[in-house]
Amino acid sequence: MLFSYKKYHAVKELELIRKNNLGSFYNYVNKKLNSRSDIPDICDEDGNLCTDNSAKCTVFNNFLPVSLAMMTAQHLHCPFE
Repeated sequence: MLFSYKKYHAVKELELIRKNNLGSFYNYVNKKLNSRSDIPDICDEDGNLCTDNSAKCTVFNNFLPVSLAMMTAQHLHCPFE
């Protein structure tokens, strides 16, 4: 699915280039710069799909401490060991 998403946008960008319209180009770029992308739906530890923002926040709050605890100074190339 990710590949088809990237391919779709690549085709759209190529069409924009071939259109040779400077106004369309600036509209596209400004839209990309000013758009706020939402976090896509994610799965929790049990495999349940989380669609609302509070559930996503809970999943990230549970995941980040575990993943950060697994990192060590060696993985981060920290100068202070």
